[in-house]
Amino acid sequence: MNQHEIEQVRKLLKVWPKLSRRERDGILVLAGVIALPRDRHGSHRTPHGATPDWLPVALNILKDSTGQLSDREISKKLGISNSSLSRNETYRRAKRTYAT
Repeated sequence: MNQHEIEQVRKLLKVWPKLSRRERDGILVLAGVIALPRDRHGSHRTPHGATPDWLPVALNILKDSTGQLSDREISKKLGISNSSLSRNETYRRAKRTYAT
């Protein structure tokens, strides 16, 4: 690690206690430390009309990769099925935005 990266880790450690559980999980998923957390039944299923927990993380990965990662690669990072990702309308719209 270089000095800049060490400083970023120090800053993260300062704010870590202030972050919500969801924000912490998102950071850990993006870093590849943990798989996407599941609900108490062991599922990623989301009630109809609710935003899936994996969606903000997927959108960040899509944005950071400037649309270069495939749906399969992103879904693998998140630990969800490829079809869950590709069927989500919000994700599809974002993908079209980054693909152009």
